[in-house]
Amino acid sequence: MKNFSVLRLSFLAILFLPISAYSQVVTFEPSFATQNDTLTLTFDATQGNGELVGFSGDVYLHTGLITDKSSSPSDWKYVQSGWESYPAKLKATPLGNDKWEFKYPSSVREFYNVSAADKAEEITLLFRGTLDGAGAPDKVGRASGGEDIFLELFENEVSVQFLNPGEKSKIVKTNEEIEIEGIGNSPAGNLNLSLKLNGTEVAQTSVSDTV
Repeated sequence: MKNFSVLRLSFLAILFLPISAYSQVVTFEPSFATQNDTLTLTFDATQGNGELVGFSGDVYLHTGLITDKSSSPSDWKYVQSGWESYPAKLKATPLGNDKWEFKYPSSVREFYNVSAADKAEEITLLFRGTLDGAGAPDKVGRASGGEDIFLELFENEVSVQFLNPGEKSKIVKTNEEIEIEGIGNSPAGNLNLSLKLNGTEVAQTSVSDTV
C-alpha cells in the first residue's frame, strides 16, 4: 500500500519567477513507480518537441535504462531494439488527441531483463513514428530541446515531485495567477507536504489520501 499526499496552491506571482518541475511529456502510473512495478505510460505529443503532433502512422518506443552502472545520461543499458527495428512488443496504442499509451506486460526489471547485479534508476524513452514500419523513423517524439525522455524510478521511501506546472521550467509574469501541484509518497504512513517561497511557507497539505 502506498500513501499519497497532494498539495495544490494558486497564487499571484509577485515577480518574474522561474519554476522548476517535472516534464509532463510522459506521465505514468503508478506514481512513484519502483523497478519492481508494472507501469502504464501516456505520451503527450503536444508536449516536448511536438514532432508527433498530428502524426497518423504507428508509434513505437525506443527505450532502455539508466542503471547504477551507467556512466552518463546517454549511457543507456538494456536497449530493447535497434533504431530501425519495430517489434510488436514496443508498439504504443493511440488514444487520440495526440496521445499514445504503452502498458508494460511485466515489471520494469522483468521487461528489460535486468541482471540481478544491476539496479534500474531511470527509464529512457524516445517515441518513433513510422509510416511503413521500415527504415529510420519518420518522426521522433522527444523532450523539449530534442532531449531524451527520462522517467525516474523511486525507492520504497519518502519521495516528492511536482505535477503542475508540467514544464521543466516556466517563466510567469507579475500578477499572473499560477497553480502549483505536488505529490508525495510515504510507504510508512500519512505524509504532509509544505511549499516554501524564499524560505517562507506559503501552503501545506491538510488531507492525506491513502490508495
